[in-house]
Amino acid sequence: AAFGPYALLRARATRCEGQLLLESEWQPRRSTPVTPTTTLFSQALDDSGRLVAQADGPPLGLRPTLIQMTAGWWLADRRHLAPVVAEGGPAATTVLLGVYDFASGQRYPAVDAQGQSLPDEALRLPIAPCDR
Repeated sequence: AAFGPYALLRARATRCEGQLLLESEWQPRRSTPVTPTTTLFSQALDDSGRLVAQADGPPLGLRPTLIQMTAGWWLADRRHLAPVVAEGGPAATTVLLGVYDFASGQRYPAVDAQGQSLPDEALRLPIAPCDR
């Protein structure tokens, strides 16, 4: 999938011990510059689509212009979202993952591997149980 200035190489969401772990690998695309306000978003949703956890921020927690990328390099980002179960509410079942410009609030266009637009400019990931 591609999200504005980044290509998503891999992503996985798992639930372990009451927390949600989101692991993703990104590679900057040469066709779109990465601006200092480029931010990743991850939103955990329950079965009804209600937001139960969120973790936004730049890749690796660093302003993108501070990351020196050489051709072929990629970023491995890990985010912990808690709580996965809202107080008295249902558990998260899906994660929305995407990229937006923090300054404008606009999400970058998102397309799948076939070039088809993704709904909500985000990839929907099912949450898998912990590997342990």
